[in-house]
Order: sequence, then C-alpha cells, then structure tokens
Amino acid sequence: MSTTQTIVTEIRRKTSGVFETPVKIGAEQRFVKALLNSHNNNLEEQSILGLDCLTATWVDDDITYTTKKFFNGDLSSISSDGYYILFIEDYSNSHDKDEYYFKNQGLFIPDYDTSKASFGPSKSLLLDDDNIYSFDGVTGQLKINPTFHLIERQILCLRKDTTNTSDIQINTDILISEKDIARRINDDGKILVKQNIINFL
Repeated sequence: MSTTQTIVTEIRRKTSGVFETPVKIGAEQRFVKALLNSHNNNLEEQSILGLDCLTATWVDDDITYTTKKFFNGDLSSISSDGYYILFIEDYSNSHDKDEYYFKNQGLFIPDYDTSKASFGPSKSLLLDDDNIYSFDGVTGQLKINPTFHLIERQILCLRKDTTNTSDIQINTDILISEKDIARRINDDGKILVKQNIINFL
C-alpha cells in the first residue's frame, strides 16, 4: 500500500560517477498523454481545460438523445485512428423504459415475468409476489416496489469511419463499453441508483 511503501517515480542512471537526467515513471498527470484528438499536451491540462468535443442533443418521444464526438468539430484534424463517440439516452422524462406507470386513469404493468401480475377469473388483477406488492390497510394504499428500471444508457464507441458524420450509432462503430443507470425506491422511501458498466473489449 502507498501509505507504507515507497513509490518509485523516477529512474536515474549513473555513469562515470554522475547521475543522468531522471526518467519519470508513474501516473502523474503531466506525464500521461492526453485523449485521442485532444489539443492538450497531457492529461493534467485535459483535467483543467476539458476535452475537445462536439455535442448534439435532441428529443424524440420524450427520450433525450445526446451524442458527444470527441474532437474539435474539424474533420480535417481527426487522427487516422478515428475518434471516440459517446451516445447517451436519457429516459428520465419518458415512460419508454418504465416498468410501472400511471397514464390518465390506467395503471400500466409490464409483462408477467417482471411484474408477477396476472388477470384471474372475472378480470380480477392478481398481484402474485409479496416482495413487489403490499397493501397498507391504514391508508388504503397499494404499494408497488418494483425492481430497478433504466433511466439512462451511455454507449462508448470508437468511430473509425471518419467520413460518416451520423449522430446515431453506425455498424462500423467499434463498441467499447456501456453504462446503464437504473433506479428504484425502496420500502423506506429511499431512492436507490445503480450503475452497471458492461465492457465489450
């Protein structure tokens, strides 16, 4: 551990009784190269100034889409390696990924495998899982405690085809990783947010 062990940050060679200029090693930001297509000199400058980035945002069916292309917007300045591109889908204002929601006077419930709810004889609603449903006899409220539902998805790719300027994911984009952000409210009224990163490399 760094608190008990000495960390080596440079190596110097001794020739003819004199030490040469040290070679720096380690993870100091000023010695780490900046992101692909960055006009910063190193990671330290990138941490202070930020990234070269071209961002597009639009809303479709209450889903907010954001695409971030990590270069300065000038296609002629892109490396032959391509550029990183991040696709963000924000479902916080949409019912698209909700498991349960109310609309007008209706309660919308997902498929049985998720909701554990079914219709019995005479069209009565059967709530088959005590872990999801409870009825408060004092207040007369039906409580639904569903599993986590998706509120945001981020997909990171490397775009090698620099001639295609699409703001949506294309077939030739190399999928690197995905982060799903989901939330639920527990019995105590606490909001739980879960982040799950899937690595595709």
